[in-house]
Amino acid sequence: MAKYMYLLNSDVRNFVEYQIRYFPENKRQLESMKTDRIPSAIPKYGPQAGGSFNSEARPSEETAIRIMSDRYIMQLEYTVKSIDSVLNKLNDLDMELIRLKYWNGSLTPEGIAMKLHMSRATVYNRLNNILVEIARRLGYIDI
Repeated sequence: MAKYMYLLNSDVRNFVEYQIRYFPENKRQLESMKTDRIPSAIPKYGPQAGGSFNSEARPSEETAIRIMSDRYIMQLEYTVKSIDSVLNKLNDLDMELIRLKYWNGSLTPEGIAMKLHMSRATVYNRLNNILVEIARRLGYIDI
């Protein structure tokens, strides 16, 4: 009999754990990037006061950077929304597991078990279920 209903391979597991660990930072970064993308009323490129020309006026490079930035923002937004949707459905105990494991001190599952008065196996099982659901939402597994 299998230990878990579904077991992630180590590459997917490590990537999902990385995404959870940096989720709060990524969420803040996404909001900042969206704010920065609001067009300015002040022209950034072109002729300047006094007849000089802005040396940063590189429309081709700016277009390429904007396209790459848009793709990055879209991927980041998808990742943040996927993880957020899973985290919003977790109960208080599971959210505390995530906080203790990834955000507040990176405790081991054994340390979390001691702190929350549960078995080590329960901690491993709950964390695995959360990781599997996030991996599924991100499209890395199909179950």
